[in-house]
Amino acid sequence: MFATSSRLTSRSGRRGGRAFGPDLVGLVGFHTTGFGLVPPCSAFDHRLQEAVGSLPSHSGWGTNLTAGLRESLALLGKAPPGYLRRLWLLTDGYPNVEVDGIFAVVAAARAAWVNINTIGFGDSYDRGLLERIAAGTHRGRFVPVQSLRELTNALLADQPPKGASDHWHHRAEVTELALDLSPSMLGPMEGRTKLAVVEEAVTRLLAFKQRCFA
Repeated sequence: MFATSSRLTSRSGRRGGRAFGPDLVGLVGFHTTGFGLVPPCSAFDHRLQEAVGSLPSHSGWGTNLTAGLRESLALLGKAPPGYLRRLWLLTDGYPNVEVDGIFAVVAAARAAWVNINTIGFGDSYDRGLLERIAAGTHRGRFVPVQSLRELTNALLADQPPKGASDHWHHRAEVTELALDLSPSMLGPMEGRTKLAVVEEAVTRLLAFKQRCFA
């Protein structure tokens, strides 16, 4: 179920079939399979911070991009009417489970008007595949990332301007983050693990949305 606080819900509205109000954020993890960590909810929801802090505990073998996309698409299919639906797929490696099913899910996302943006994390991933996944949906894009700064910039690129108020008509969106939780994500980056870098970047994204919609 999609959750927002009553304080935030009261600000939402619709105009011309589009929703205007607070954004929602959800988390999906994947390794051999895909699984929901937190259904899309307000950036103020404590479940998001708790899930971000526990990402290493969900690590497992395999890299199943298909399952991560499929689980994310299922959750985005329940988005409130009028919300823009974005899916960020982050991986640091090559898929090795259900590889043949990837583009069937991408086609389903395109048919449902879900944007898939892909992030190649680190320096060992299938760039060509990630570019094709992003190109397979409306306005999807591929972003190569090798640092916390680059990841933060990617996630904040399409966010509302700082200080946005109730009078600024931002089209509400649901952002689903599908995160690779294979063992390679426990490898080093900038003096810590890759998952620790992801944790900080997502925390910054949530803090930004909280400031915009406080």
